[in-house]
Amino acid sequence: MPGLAIQIAGVTFSPANIQFPGLPSAGNTVLWSYLGGDLPSSQNVMPGAPAITAVGSPTFGPGTVRVSAANYLDTGLLDTSKSFTTLFAAKIQQATGTCAPLTFSQASQGVYTSWSQTAGMTVGTNGIAASITNFAIANASTAYKLIAVAYDDTQTRLDLYNLTDNTTTGVTGNHATRTLASTAHVLLGQRTESAPTTGADIAFAGKVDGAAWTLAQCQQAATNIRAVLATRPGGIVV
Repeated sequence: MPGLAIQIAGVTFSPANIQFPGLPSAGNTVLWSYLGGDLPSSQNVMPGAPAITAVGSPTFGPGTVRVSAANYLDTGLLDTSKSFTTLFAAKIQQATGTCAPLTFSQASQGVYTSWSQTAGMTVGTNGIAASITNFAIANASTAYKLIAVAYDDTQTRLDLYNLTDNTTTGVTGNHATRTLASTAHVLLGQRTESAPTTGADIAFAGKVDGAAWTLAQCQQAATNIRAVLATRPGGIVV
């Protein structure tokens, strides 16, 4: 996906006016969504992707959507690739409680992300004993953070990149293959097997199947995402 862009109203779509940096080409991008405004404006831009649907009543604002256990977005995408990269630009709704910005999990299957101001971010990858626990992310309830999670099933390597604050962590599992979630969808705001206790404000969500992007590739994507967010309502900074 070297050149995904959006068209800005009133600007001629021509090579001279394309200002967004390119994206890494590795893998198959299945989710790329800038959220906010309303549900039709928050759809997955990837060709052939299922429609994103709202469960309950997520709150759409300028350039962002507030999601929670009862009010979240369902991308309609299944967990079909053991190696992947996910990215999201989000912040926690409040200083207490745990949110689930992007998950595709069910009991003992798939991948989950839980995030709190006090305990940090935990990413669990079922089946390989490779989990990142309580990775500290400062000011997570007051400022948007651009986060990437990359998992390489061949190496059973899980990496978490805080692209806003330039901090990283990673772990290698037990060399057993990851357990796919057999029926769980990629969800924004909900974790089916353990409901979050607070909400998240999400401005962007993406998922790439078949490739665990390196830190350099995630930083390349971050440049593109920041440039697009700067053009959108709300002017979210990550």
